[in-house]
Amino acid sequence: MTEVCRDLLSLLNNSTGTSTSINTQIRQFIGTHHSLDESEYADYYFTESMVLHFPRNPISFSMKERTAAPITTIYLLHNLFLSCNDLISLHWIERTTEITGDVKWDGICFSLQDKRFTPVLIEFSGGIKFNSTVSFEALYLIDDEQSIIKRSFCKIVCPTTPRELKSFAKNIPDLLKWKQAIISAVIESRK
Repeated sequence: MTEVCRDLLSLLNNSTGTSTSINTQIRQFIGTHHSLDESEYADYYFTESMVLHFPRNPISFSMKERTAAPITTIYLLHNLFLSCNDLISLHWIERTTEITGDVKWDGICFSLQDKRFTPVLIEFSGGIKFNSTVSFEALYLIDDEQSIIKRSFCKIVCPTTPRELKSFAKNIPDLLKWKQAIISAVIESRK
């Protein structure tokens, strides 16, 4: 993680008050770092877009998964993988793949090179005020690809309050580790 990203997360972690005061502090911080290279500082730009999007989004009412997904999960994943769009491609809403057969997934992430490797399967479950938790996990094949191990990187709640935003921000380093595991798997699959 870049130093400027750590500094932004530290600012958020140490801030108090309303979402307006938090956003003011963040915008002042961003003003001094507005000319950073977006590919070199992808973690910073991801963090910036997330902390400005949440909790300012107008989610103060219950909504089911298909309504909530574009402003939560899809928004988050697109921003997370924006710097890697030369490696992977995200596809949304009831997709199937040869690997999973007839099972329909709400989202699939493909390697751009061969379109056969599926490092990310996304299933929307819940929504806002139903189950707004997003789990970031990875599956690993071991024992000559006979056994699967699941590793949980983090679980986040899509924040709607300043307190939830601070909790969300604390999980961003783990979210970035999950992203790196996905990218490493895609790069390894190309060898």
